[in-house]
Amino acid sequence: MTVTPPVSRAVERAAAALGRLRRGRLLHPAGRSFAGEVVIWGTPGPPTGVGLLDDPGRYRATVRLSKGTPTPGSWPDVLGLVLAVASAVGPWRPVGQVSLGTPLGAREDAALAFDPVRNLPPELRAAGPLAWLRERTYRGSRRARGVDGQSGGSTAATV
Repeated sequence: MTVTPPVSRAVERAAAALGRLRRGRLLHPAGRSFAGEVVIWGTPGPPTGVGLLDDPGRYRATVRLSKGTPTPGSWPDVLGLVLAVASAVGPWRPVGQVSLGTPLGAREDAALAFDPVRNLPPELRAAGPLAWLRERTYRGSRRARGVDGQSGGSTAATV
């Protein structure tokens, strides 16, 4: 997908303006964060080529459960935590488990700024028009909140 720089800047500016209007996160505005742990069992079947998914291990994590979009109150929204991997042509395969621990305080939660597009493990990439839109929208939302990139104690990969 080819997008001109003026269009990219316009999307980012619109996201920043909406974030300022909301006085907070534009995406995933309502939620709760927890200390947690991710246990990776390893990928069943053929390897993915992504060490984080193929190699068994335990990792400390910050987990945020949140509404995906700024819909009002009880309006429907997407809420999910994904414990599987799939290729473009293969079935979903479970690779691990996420456990929630102690809830984070409101101030610590408010300071979190995840970047699920630019802060992936090196072997993964977000692709397609939705990835492009997410990157610009997250960037604009963070700009409105005065943060750049991943911050608030969140320094590892966002998956």
